[in-house]
Amino acid sequence: MKQLWSPQELDDLWLLSDADIEFCENVYSTSQLAVGLQLKYLEHEGRFPKRSEIAQLVIQFVAKQLGVPRESLDAYDWGGRSTRRHRADIRSHLGFRKPTVNDAERLKHYLVEKVAPLETSRAAISEAAFSWHRKQQIEPPTAARLDRTVASALREHESGFFGRISQSLSNECKAALDGLLDVRDEKVAPLTMLKADPARPSLEVVRHEVEKLAIVDDLGLPPLPVAMRPKTLDHYRQRAATEPPSKLKELTNASRYAFASRYALLAMYCWVRRREIVDGLVELLLRIVHGISSRAERKVIKELVRDIRKVRGKTTLLISRP
Repeated sequence: MKQLWSPQELDDLWLLSDADIEFCENVYSTSQLAVGLQLKYLEHEGRFPKRSEIAQLVIQFVAKQLGVPRESLDAYDWGGRSTRRHRADIRSHLGFRKPTVNDAERLKHYLVEKVAPLETSRAAISEAAFSWHRKQQIEPPTAARLDRTVASALREHESGFFGRISQSLSNECKAALDGLLDVRDEKVAPLTMLKADPARPSLEVVRHEVEKLAIVDDLGLPPLPVAMRPKTLDHYRQRAATEPPSKLKELTNASRYAFASRYALLAMYCWVRRREIVDGLVELLLRIVHGISSRAERKVIKELVRDIRKVRGKTTLLISRP
């Protein structure tokens, strides 16, 4: 929770209603501040806070509304039986409830269908899970349980996603993708060669990049699926790029998910890598042409200077007389 709040933010998020104040006044005065803070925190964060998460400005603002000293918070037992009773009453007051097993299944379905196809960041998906709980007025489960639900949803989404990509590839294409992981005579797997960036511009480097482009084209990959978002494609391209060929080779048909993920990750990497190689080739050729043009220009200037030095009486020609 942030520590600095503007007066407008305090009014928007931490202002107690008359019903809230009446609710807080039904507990002992020494607990009113803690109850008020937990009530407003649950209302706009969707969960109960830890004591250390509440900013001093917020404590002072809520204490002033309730007419109690802020020091009363120091005596509150945040892990006691009274706190559990207070929180049950706060849930009832705000219309919140504790999560159930059925809620976890509903959340997982929501993440698989609505969130995972659009988001690749684990943090973003977790935030979407918290937002879902807030909208449903359900207090989220423990961080560990929520993390397991998010992980399960991601795996289910990827299993279907990778499976669809794998099914779109022919057997010949899959065999060619497997070949990218085999170490050749150069003691380097073709995939490792594809990952290498070009060196300084030269015709030899251009030739090498053309060879890399031929490797990708010879795979026989189908056209890029229209429904695949560039953000998603780049995410899985990066994931494949950071794995050594030996690690990808371990994704065998021991499980359907691992087998599909092997071909899907390789295919997505090659789809993006082909575009990068083509863009790099264009850049290389432009730099080579620019270098040739610059050298030609310097040669012409050098010849002009040489010719000027040969001219008799050049000082008289170049300097105007008064």
